[in-house]
Amino acid sequence: MYRSLSILKVVCGANHPDISSLYLNLGLMYQDIENYQAALDCYLESLYRNIALFGEEHLQVASCYQAIAGAYYNLGDYRKALEHQEKAHHILVKIPTEEAYIKQSQLQMDQYTKLSVWSEKQKSSDKRPIGSNKTNTPKKGDKKGQQVNRLTSLFQKLQNPR
Repeated sequence: MYRSLSILKVVCGANHPDISSLYLNLGLMYQDIENYQAALDCYLESLYRNIALFGEEHLQVASCYQAIAGAYYNLGDYRKALEHQEKAHHILVKIPTEEAYIKQSQLQMDQYTKLSVWSEKQKSSDKRPIGSNKTNTPKKGDKKGQQVNRLTSLFQKLQNPR
């Protein structure tokens, strides 16, 4: 893929829109093999190129923000996932976009919000006093743990509709 990228840069020029698309696709390939940090690097490169090519409010820029949000989600950084999904959503409501795409973006934002809150609660409960016997692992009948599992499942279905 990097060889294709080099050839495309020579043939089309370093600022051709296809190069940005290639970086995004390369990031998707890295994400498929669970190399989320490399995927994130590719998504960021695609984002910077798309902003330079199309400006801040373009569907390609929103797509990059959503891909970045997905990478942060997979890395377990729900706060950054939410931050980038909000940027994508902000763009989507400003530009002419299908309503279903906006609704999907809102659902992802809602999920990231819930996961971010849950994660912050877990972090704060990890700072319990020494000698405390409380554990933070969700128990079998724990509704919050089940809700997070359902949200995670829903998000995965939204990302990979089949």
